[in-house]
Amino acid sequence: MKKILILWAFLNCFSAIAWGQMGLRKLSATVWTDEHKLFMAGHKEKLQSFNDSISRGMLEFPIKIHIIRKDDASGSIGVTEVEEAINYLNQQFLPMYTRFSALEDYNYLDNTKFYDFSKDLESDLCDKRDINNVINVYIVGTIKGDKNNFCAYTYPPSNRNKDRIVIANKCFVDKVSLIRQMGHYLSLYPTHGPDEEKRSTEAVDGKNCKESGDEICDTPADPRLDGRSVDGRCDYIGQVQDGTSKFYRPMISNFMSDNPRLTCVDKFTRQQYARMLYAAINMRGYLQFPKSNKKNTKALEAEYGIDGEVSIQINSAAMLTTLERNLYKSNYNYPAGSVYKISINNSKQCYIYILEGDSMRGANLIYPQKGDKLFFDNQKNAFTYPKDPLLVDNQHIGTNYICVLFSKKQLPIADMIKKINALNEPRKSLMQKFYLLYGKDVVASHYLNYDDKGSMKVTGLTNERTIAPVWIEYQQK
Repeated sequence: MKKILILWAFLNCFSAIAWGQMGLRKLSATVWTDEHKLFMAGHKEKLQSFNDSISRGMLEFPIKIHIIRKDDASGSIGVTEVEEAINYLNQQFLPMYTRFSALEDYNYLDNTKFYDFSKDLESDLCDKRDINNVINVYIVGTIKGDKNNFCAYTYPPSNRNKDRIVIANKCFVDKVSLIRQMGHYLSLYPTHGPDEEKRSTEAVDGKNCKESGDEICDTPADPRLDGRSVDGRCDYIGQVQDGTSKFYRPMISNFMSDNPRLTCVDKFTRQQYARMLYAAINMRGYLQFPKSNKKNTKALEAEYGIDGEVSIQINSAAMLTTLERNLYKSNYNYPAGSVYKISINNSKQCYIYILEGDSMRGANLIYPQKGDKLFFDNQKNAFTYPKDPLLVDNQHIGTNYICVLFSKKQLPIADMIKKINALNEPRKSLMQKFYLLYGKDVVASHYLNYDDKGSMKVTGLTNERTIAPVWIEYQQK
């Protein structure tokens, strides 16, 4: 019996140490100071009344990637790993119509001192390298604290914003850590609350959910997770009780939990998305892509330029729209049985495709059909399609889309539509499904201009990406 007890104690100790080491590497070093919390308190009333259900088009933020290597240029992650992490980041932020685009010119620095990073070196590394009004992501070897190595940290919103995320390369590759830090950057507390030194007073029954913990009511109260409170099956096995002696049942799958078992972590909640979208618009709205060189822009227009215009007649009257970012929204609700025609004007060489549909019916190809012209050269081209007006869906009320794709390369459009319609994502709109699958091929917004003076028009440069979309949303009643 004594031997069994000794063995049990050894295994328990070993497990705690192993999980402690794993957990310590995964810990966020983001600090919510009194200044940050006071700033958030000033937005509390507006946050709670914010309407996140309004269609606003795609919000796009620039990221500047800084890759820190050792003196001999070793130890870094590759471009493919960066792209994979940002693609996964975009997948998770798609429900709030937000995506992040890395600027093409990555910044490399070969310096072992900064590779083995500690926070007291931050000013030396970042102050002269930050791009203003851009999210600067510094990928280092390790992040050393006073006692532990940390995974990543950032700066939450405040009156003195810093647009930085510092992250260890192994944590960047795990993808979850980058999402957690972007959540902090866009105002999310950890699910256990902003105070690291004490447990929050959020009750398990949720009665004080708006005032305590992470101040979000669709994330359960959280006592702070570690490797001993979550098992290998992603079940919470902790036995901690709140102030009323009720056992915690935290959401261990939430990105903003401190769950070190990252294979269990894969979701935000509706209210977390709403809070981040509010922050993106009202706290980080100053972010913008660096301006392009006008001389270079002129030189690239012939090969990479886009100049397309769309107009729609529905029930023999022009569809009137307002522009929300890159989404044209109709000002009128159309009855079932309405018919429409689509007219295209184009003056740059490209391929043109027209899709329509909704989240229920999926995507349908309107143009081209068999025998229709697909490629248009560098001259003024105009056509109306179809000759006979098309019938709008006669069965499903709600949000419908028409999308015109101006593409610099020929697209496997039939296969693309099959993949869109095969997605088992009933809560995502047609626009979200398209971006989920093909967002990496859509031209970043800073290269495009959408006309907001009455016409539905896109101009600009395609550069390395090839698809310039015009999205039109209308309601069917």
